[in-house]
Amino acid sequence: MRYASPHQPLLLGYQSSNVLGRHKPDLFLRSRKLRTVLAARSSSSSSSSSTTRKEKLLGDKIREQLLNAAPSPPSSSSSYDTAWVAMVPAPGSPLASRFPQCVDWILQNQRGDGSWGSVCSDHPSLGKDTLSSTLACVLALRTWGVGDEHVSKGLRFIGHNSSFVTDDKCDTPAGFNVIFPGMLTRCLCMGLEIPLTPAEVDAILRLRDMELKSLASRSKAFMAYVAEGLGNLLDWDQAMEYQRNNGSFFNSPATTAAVSMNNYNGRAIEYLDSLIRKFGSSVPTLYPGNMYSRLCTVDTLEKMGVSPSFSNEINNILDMIYSSWLANDEEICLDMTTCAMAFRLLRLHGYGIPSDGLAQFSEESSFHDSVQGYLNDTEALLELYKASQVQIFEEELILENIGSWSTKLLKQQLWSNKISRSIDPAEVEHALKFPFYVTLDRLEHRRNIEHFKPGGFQMLKSAYRWDAHEEAGFCSERVEILFRAVYKTSNDIGAKAAAVQKRSVIGHIAELWAEMVRAMMSEAEWRMSGHVPSMEEYMEVGLPSFALGPILPSSTYLVGPELTDDMVRGHEYAELLRHTNICGRLQNDYATYEREKAQGKINSVLLLAPRHGGCIEAAKREVKSAIEASRRELLRLVTREEGAVPRPCRSLFWDVCKVVHRFYMGEDGYTSPTELMHAGNAVVLDPLRLPAGKIESSDCSNVVSSLKV
Repeated sequence: MRYASPHQPLLLGYQSSNVLGRHKPDLFLRSRKLRTVLAARSSSSSSSSSTTRKEKLLGDKIREQLLNAAPSPPSSSSSYDTAWVAMVPAPGSPLASRFPQCVDWILQNQRGDGSWGSVCSDHPSLGKDTLSSTLACVLALRTWGVGDEHVSKGLRFIGHNSSFVTDDKCDTPAGFNVIFPGMLTRCLCMGLEIPLTPAEVDAILRLRDMELKSLASRSKAFMAYVAEGLGNLLDWDQAMEYQRNNGSFFNSPATTAAVSMNNYNGRAIEYLDSLIRKFGSSVPTLYPGNMYSRLCTVDTLEKMGVSPSFSNEINNILDMIYSSWLANDEEICLDMTTCAMAFRLLRLHGYGIPSDGLAQFSEESSFHDSVQGYLNDTEALLELYKASQVQIFEEELILENIGSWSTKLLKQQLWSNKISRSIDPAEVEHALKFPFYVTLDRLEHRRNIEHFKPGGFQMLKSAYRWDAHEEAGFCSERVEILFRAVYKTSNDIGAKAAAVQKRSVIGHIAELWAEMVRAMMSEAEWRMSGHVPSMEEYMEVGLPSFALGPILPSSTYLVGPELTDDMVRGHEYAELLRHTNICGRLQNDYATYEREKAQGKINSVLLLAPRHGGCIEAAKREVKSAIEASRRELLRLVTREEGAVPRPCRSLFWDVCKVVHRFYMGEDGYTSPTELMHAGNAVVLDPLRLPAGKIESSDCSNVVSSLKV
């Protein structure tokens, strides 16, 4: 995990929820495909046809990324930032949210365990991130007096996992030690009953006090960046110095929302309005974030030695960067890393730019006074150091100064073992030992390929990813095999769906897989601990564990009509999926309760029986009645004329419901698949059997043709 400056843009790629950090461009290297192709090139002068095909496919994907790179995709929803945007009051109506769609999104996206956060939020290293996102969502709901049950569940999650707050082994989001205690203080002032002991509350609040003492007046930028955790402790007028031309503060939705709540600013509101128009009911952790992603992609291709294959695309990108440089685009000039990388690449590609563009970073104090400096950002230092070496005139004092202080600070980080987690210390050592004017391209290409570190990212105020599995690792070979099958299949479906939907949907698919796995884990924990849930608790977990989540929504994306993010996260879509899941889960329970009782599993029939004096038949009648009620409601939703979800997509839910009923028509179709195999074969494999004596064989082709028509 990487700890990033808030300025730094989010790189493209398939990202989920809540994503939220700056990424190096994987260029599909996290699967090591490109490295395999490059190794094949270096070891043999002639490539096999298989390798050639791989090269072409990979090249097409990279070219698509170069051409279509765009700021944070809609699927990169940040629960944390969305919660802060939801807290912004409506104009002239302080008792209502300006963005009620964000409040609805929060209500619809709570995890089964009561938390909000990233797709991988149950990973231990993301404990602080999940707590921060959950507390922000609790605050947003309590601000508008909605979702009491969601609030209670969220607070219980925080109480059960509060140890993460002071756990040094967890990755710490930027500003966490200021923001989380600040949000906790806000909760206490609202009268929320936090399930923490007074000693635990005091320990958390002391984190902010200690952090603020270390800050003093040294980093005004960082104080403004963590505005949402400071409240009245911040000089809000001073924070206005950091407002950008687009109305945002650091391109951060959360910070911008906090400023607009405490010091109403029309430009900040306009920025938030623009986010909601673009992304719908949720927002990313950073916007915009296009320049860094494009520059980093170009830089990676050059490091790997494959940039000649993409020269046209690279030239187009650099032309665009050059135009933005001349226009003093804030996305470049206000970010150390982006500005330094842009300067280096533009100069090396022959663009006539003076070093004046780096003047704002010429003194060491510019680093210490920045957010990057507070976060001890090694990447920012390394990029400034590399840029300082590209001197083409006799006296370029700006570059000489940058080179002097960046070299000193990089060496200090090496000596003190304080290199950012995202950077390999060997990369810093290599850069200091071998200035770019003594490096040989072929040797550098080989070294970069062998030392490529996929999947690294800098965590901002929140994190995500589906794609973080290489760093997270696997607990067993079987788990890895299963995950890679799910990952590859889902990405293949996601790619096909993106062509239909004209946007990335992999984040939504990944969220649904994660939700299903969490539900199954809860069921496994119940079984191991002997816990008997209430019927309500059982259904909350049992619906996603029925596993239609990853199947049905993925299929709806391929039907044809475009489904916006608002549609798939809206109430109607959720109800369609919920009632289909209810039919499936309860049908399964109805057919398998005897076997599951013997296996020690939880089942709705068994849970309901005590309500009826232990009578199983009465419990079965109640389950059957619930199935019928959900089936009727599902049919009503599907067949009604109006509806946000297109009719062809709604019909798919009914089709799946019918399959579920057929599956459990007699007994469990998994354990007795003979009838279903016959049905499947009849649709896919078996030839038509025509009535004997009624149709001549010579007419069969005509009959088949007419049936096809």
